[in-house]
Amino acid sequence: MPIFKDIALIVNANSRRSRDWKQQISELCQELNIDIAREHYIKSRQDFIKVIKQENKRSPDLLIVGGGDGTVQGVINEIDFEKTTLCVLPLGTVNNFARSLGMDKDIKTSLSNIKKGKVKKVYLGEVNGYKFTNLAAIGLSVKVAQNVSDKTKRIFGRLAYYVQGVYEIIMHKPFLCEINVDNGETRIFYTHQLVVANGKFNGKVRFTPGANIHAGHLMVIVFGRDKRRWVHLKNILHFIVPSWVKGQPLAIRAEKISIHTKPARAVEIDGEPVTNTPAEFRIIEKSLKVIVP
Repeated sequence: MPIFKDIALIVNANSRRSRDWKQQISELCQELNIDIAREHYIKSRQDFIKVIKQENKRSPDLLIVGGGDGTVQGVINEIDFEKTTLCVLPLGTVNNFARSLGMDKDIKTSLSNIKKGKVKKVYLGEVNGYKFTNLAAIGLSVKVAQNVSDKTKRIFGRLAYYVQGVYEIIMHKPFLCEINVDNGETRIFYTHQLVVANGKFNGKVRFTPGANIHAGHLMVIVFGRDKRRWVHLKNILHFIVPSWVKGQPLAIRAEKISIHTKPARAVEIDGEPVTNTPAEFRIIEKSLKVIVP
């Protein structure tokens, strides 16, 4: 069992549940005898980056991160996890990575797992030099991620993404996509949406069984291979209510993936737009140490 002598806490104070949990996190840490050396409750992106860089220099034994997938994504791209172990508190609107780890129950359970001391290494994905835990996306969902506001997410939770999605799909235009994977396979088609998954979940919906943070490969999932919006919607419904929809979206397994689009499209990772196509993806072998149940 690892002994964590230097523990830091970083909480995204803009995340949906953080306001309710600030006092309770401190009380729970005292109750569980978890000695937090430094606490950071952060509201601005500028302060977030500053604190992350400071903690990277300190190299804490354990970094507890409270927030959603976007917060975790920001942390893993700045912290050197050769020396630091990560513990995730599921305080975001969508907590896909925490759910994949089995750490999405409640805050007390997540903190209690620190005392148990079970640590596991998981795979990460990477696109154009940016690491991600759960998924990268190109197409319609990027527009949703760019345009849904923090205020809307705090008020409506996950529903905010669906409301914004209805508007975006009416306005969205298809794009030409070329996918090349490491086994030499090439696919060219029009689509409205595709994702490259490293994790199991998107919300409470589970991806194809091949997507898993412990598997050591990525899964490309294409939501329709033509210009029609209803095909895109049908493939989304397959994940939400598979019994309603026959067939399933195209899924391709690979460790390295190259994606070109015409025109160039933004790429979001774990809900945060960070780069554009052309996009070069790869799996990073068991590079992140995390607390698990």
